[in-house]
Amino acid sequence: MEMGILDGFKGYAVHDCWASYFRFAILHVLCGAHFLRELIHAHEQHQQMLGLEVDHLPAGRQEGDR
Repeated sequence: MEMGILDGFKGYAVHDCWASYFRFAILHVLCGAHFLRELIHAHEQHQQMLGLEVDHLPAGRQEGDR
């Protein structure tokens, strides 16, 4: 798959888990805020806890949070 931007990319690609990104032979890291939103969505829509207490998780971190 050619997108131009990732051609020849070397390093870690931090992304939102969009399926098309996984077609590239690069190192993938999922964005924590996007992953957290997916967990919260699964809990709210499907009552799936996935082993986590969702009520105790932050809604997502802003830039500069530690």
